[in-house]
Amino acid sequence: AGCAVIGRASSRGNKSFPAFEYLDMGAHYIPDTRHVLTISVSEELGLYYENSIKKELPVKLNATLASKFPTWFKSVLGDVNFSDSSYAVHPGGKKLLNNFESLISDYGVKDASKELQYSYKNLREYGNLASAAIIFILGDVCRNTQKDSIYFMAMGPGVCLEYGGMKRYRPGSKASKSNKSSGNNTNLT
Repeated sequence: AGCAVIGRASSRGNKSFPAFEYLDMGAHYIPDTRHVLTISVSEELGLYYENSIKKELPVKLNATLASKFPTWFKSVLGDVNFSDSSYAVHPGGKKLLNNFESLISDYGVKDASKELQYSYKNLREYGNLASAAIIFILGDVCRNTQKDSIYFMAMGPGVCLEYGGMKRYRPGSKASKSNKSSGNNTNLT
């Protein structure tokens, strides 16, 4: 997954769209899942799912998230408490969102469904937009959260999970140092 954030100096941190800075990001390939989710391109259909979203996808995702989520969260947001973060999660399907909601509830996030409201909204209004979905969800979360940290996660074929952290930009504050800028590139698993 990828994105670009473009803005003018005059738009930094205004009330209609508060500014957030990216901290760290990481990616994780779930072994033996190449056949579980496949996207293809054709001249006639453009980008399409090749009828290959297998029933084992939620099982593999849930097992991976259960074992890796706390480590990933801490690697991109540091000492932020799980309940002090907003969440922007790729809406691969209602079952995926329900399972992630349960996961963050287990880590003390109260009203986890509210934390995922923009992921559910995106799924309900547009369906699965593939990689583009996370951009829309991040926009909604950035505009509406009162919290200073955001954990985001998306997925793609393979199956590969991408995750990252953001913090609210405060005028006059120094940019955060990320692990990647310090030469520590440990977030690729």
